[in-house]
Amino acid sequence: NEVAVALALGLPVNGTAPALRSEAFKSAGRRLFHRSGVPVPLGREDVHSVDDVAAAAEWIRASRPSVGAVVIKHDDSGAGDGNLVLDLRDDSGAPRDPHEVLASVAALPAWFLDDLAAGGGVVEEMVVGERFDAVAIVTRHTEHAAWAERMAALGTHIFIPKTFATTLAD
Repeated sequence: NEVAVALALGLPVNGTAPALRSEAFKSAGRRLFHRSGVPVPLGREDVHSVDDVAAAAEWIRASRPSVGAVVIKHDDSGAGDGNLVLDLRDDSGAPRDPHEVLASVAALPAWFLDDLAAGGGVVEEMVVGERFDAVAIVTRHTEHAAWAERMAALGTHIFIPKTFATTLAD
């Protein structure tokens, strides 16, 4: 594995420790953020099936009727890889029938549904707007708190990458 290779070569492993790998997934990160009071888009964790995704989409729509779409994300993915947008409204802007939404989920590519079944994922409301400011934290563990405070003082929204979620639990 990559840890054994890095140790043999005397190189650092830049990323989540293998023993904490599952804690770096999107579902675990959302749970941690909920416990910590960090706002996240409305959504559901630990979805694995077509029915899970459709139920989560309908729950989001019932909770926030104005939502136009949801994003389905694989738990173990990054940089948008493994994300798909599911429209909850038709071209005229009218809400799509729940059976139609279910059929759209069932028609997703087999590789996507297979990965979702095997590894799980999240379904979140698709947040839209005119402008977003996002900062990815790339500093060392001990520098996070001070850096985040400086960015918050500037009014910057901070999006924390999944590898940082494991340091929050320390």
